[in-house]
Amino acid sequence: MKRYARDPFWLAARYAGKCAGCGEPFARGAEVFHYPNGRKTYSGECARAASEDFQSLAAYEDHTSRSC
Repeated sequence: MKRYARDPFWLAARYAGKCAGCGEPFARGAEVFHYPNGRKTYSGECARAASEDFQSLAAYEDHTSRSC
């Protein structure tokens, strides 16, 4: 799968914040999924869902680009 510079990624939160999906707070050091382009950070179930969504879209893009 091709990776781009601004792809979302998992990281340990450097600061406490709120999930962009549900608004629940997360603590510093929590495992979160971050979208650099939109500057949105997801935690908990929202993070898992966002990661799965991104992976499926990236796999689809990879599949369609190879079939040409």
